[in-house]
Amino acid sequence: MTVLIAWLAAGLVGPVVAQTVPSSFQGDVPAPVVPQPSASREAVAPVMPSLPAAAQTAPAVSNEQVQTEADHVQYDRVSGWITAHGHVKVRKGPDVLEADLIRINMATEEAQAIGNVVLRRPGQVWQGKEGSYNFRTRLFLGEGVAVTADPFRCEARQIERTEQMHYQLRDAWVTTCTNPMHRAHWRVHARSVTVVPDDHLTGRGAVWYFGPVPCFYFPRWYRSLSDDYGYRFRPGHDSRWGAYLLSSVWYRMAPGFKGETHLDWRTRRGVAVGQDFNWWEPGERSWSGGVSGYYAQDQEPEDETDEPGSIDPGRYRIRLKQDMQITDVDRLYLRGEYVSDRDVRQDFFESDFRQSAVPENYFVYSHRGTHYSLGMLAQVRVNDYFETVDRLPQFTATFLRQVIPGTPFYYDGFADAVFLQRRRASTDPGDEPSTFRFDTQHRVYYPNTYFRFLSLVPRAGVRETYYSASRDVRTEVTTVWVTNLLAGTTNQFTRIQETRTQTVEGEGGAVLRSMMEFGADVSFKAYATWGGAERPRRHVVEPYLNYTLIPEPSVTPDELYAFDGVDSLDEQHNVRLGVRNKYQAKREGLPVDLADVNLYTVGNLNREEGQDLFTHVTLDADLRPTPSVTIYLDGSYNLQEAAWDSFNTRLGYKGDSWWSAGLEHRLLREDSSLLTMDLLLFEGREWAYNLFGRYEFETARFEEQGGYIQRNYDCLSVRSGFRFLPGYVQSDGIERDDEYRVQLEFWLSAFPEVGLRGRAMQ
Repeated sequence: MTVLIAWLAAGLVGPVVAQTVPSSFQGDVPAPVVPQPSASREAVAPVMPSLPAAAQTAPAVSNEQVQTEADHVQYDRVSGWITAHGHVKVRKGPDVLEADLIRINMATEEAQAIGNVVLRRPGQVWQGKEGSYNFRTRLFLGEGVAVTADPFRCEARQIERTEQMHYQLRDAWVTTCTNPMHRAHWRVHARSVTVVPDDHLTGRGAVWYFGPVPCFYFPRWYRSLSDDYGYRFRPGHDSRWGAYLLSSVWYRMAPGFKGETHLDWRTRRGVAVGQDFNWWEPGERSWSGGVSGYYAQDQEPEDETDEPGSIDPGRYRIRLKQDMQITDVDRLYLRGEYVSDRDVRQDFFESDFRQSAVPENYFVYSHRGTHYSLGMLAQVRVNDYFETVDRLPQFTATFLRQVIPGTPFYYDGFADAVFLQRRRASTDPGDEPSTFRFDTQHRVYYPNTYFRFLSLVPRAGVRETYYSASRDVRTEVTTVWVTNLLAGTTNQFTRIQETRTQTVEGEGGAVLRSMMEFGADVSFKAYATWGGAERPRRHVVEPYLNYTLIPEPSVTPDELYAFDGVDSLDEQHNVRLGVRNKYQAKREGLPVDLADVNLYTVGNLNREEGQDLFTHVTLDADLRPTPSVTIYLDGSYNLQEAAWDSFNTRLGYKGDSWWSAGLEHRLLREDSSLLTMDLLLFEGREWAYNLFGRYEFETARFEEQGGYIQRNYDCLSVRSGFRFLPGYVQSDGIERDDEYRVQLEFWLSAFPEVGLRGRAMQ
């Protein structure tokens, strides 16, 4: 029979005192009654029990109903105990307790269960032979318990609660593997495990097993139950480092503040330590930043390209960053980095070095308005090993294209003020010119449409640039007398007068460069559609012409110090002819570009005699024929030589099938033809394989090659990888030795950041 009893209590007693679970129930427990096959299930109406006086005066903690469902239910009105047996389920809110036999006190909501005990709570499943659970305090105590708290599974001989409301597991096993505990791929056994709910667990006398083999012993083993704590071990062997172990531990110090401590060891380079601190705004993270320091006492600071003793063994790097969204329209960026020598980033922070060979030190503030934007940039060199240009500071105001009120004309422009100074590397002494530059440009447009399809936008503009200092380049002519010995004599001389010229460069005074600009854009669009409503397709073609005339400026580039592209501006008279094609379709109801191809050429109308009007054709294409395939093409074709001066191809494939790949070829005529490949097979499957490499066709050699083999289990992954850079001879004649790196890694699937894990392969 089915019995459903709902209890509503006007008052509840105070919390139950922590206790260990008894081996058997106390008090008078009626013998189980086995239901007869012919018995029908009954429903019993809710009953209001007579509560003790203490219970009647206690404040209500919860208005949730306790519901009991079983094959047989007995209720004692005097004691307030319900005894249920046979497929028993007791529910209160999201908590469900199941067992063969359950006794529950409706005054205290304390339930005692025997036989096949299962407690289900959000994100947790507790199992055991017997146990007790208080639906009010949500405390479970039991013996022979198995606990599932995603992603962990725990099995223990006994579980109890301490006075600090922590759980104590005796003779416990812990894993994230889905296999039975005795067949888990990895597991930890500890004499005792203390669980602080929603925070961490700590094991005493913990032994880490891989399969049946014990591998590590930890007198104390700690694991956070969130991402606020973790550790990494990065082992391997490198030709420059020798055998190495890079280790770090990170930890949350406060909401929005986290630290990470590094301790690294390399057999050839020695010991290194580091400390990172990162901060962010909890929640939306409108601001974030960090500071890090790293110090290595390097045993081999020089390589074959360095002079002996040129690099101090004490090597370090200090780095600072800050990003802040001050308001919806104001943003701030700060980057700072100081290094002990020019090679420390290449030797110890290779991924950062590949992104930028020179440390970045700048401060940027930007404000975005409706029709304008303002910005400030301060860039200064703090490491004298590198050549840079200081900007202290640079202020920029940009005015977006907008209609001039009351007219059919449009306007855009900008103004830029900056103090510039070239800073040479300490190993390359020379002049360090500086100047104050104020640069401003203003354009006016008159857009029109003719014949209902032809767009014509003529423009006119002026650009004025002030320099506080310029180059004074002049040719000095001098006349000298030269005394020579007459041929065939020993004491007869002759004097000859010679004229010599010499180019002398000095610092000139302030100059103002004026540049006028005239031009026009002409274009139109035509399109055709096909495919119907089920598979619509559209082809859009846009021929265009852009004419530009900039007469010779009042100050030419050779009269200015060269800091950036602004200083190299010169006269122009050209026309750009091009056509843009788009092939469009719909995927999942949204329009997408299957192909976007731009082909154009620039004709020089101010060419020298004998020079062709059009010398190059440029291609820029973005192709996405399927959701899994992307193709990028760009290049410049030399019409005179009938050859590509440069051509770059990038192909990527990533779909739902068993493989993904990236292929890139970069061609620079008579200089480089570099092929890069990255192939990944069976990603996310039981076995995964990766191969990557770079091959230079000009020198017929592999520049880099490597790969890895990875075994994925349900709870962890194991990877073995390598990377090899063959030796070569540099352009300055210095020979570089072979370089290689070998790594063995593993990590837990539930915590990818935790384990013996090496640096990502480059």
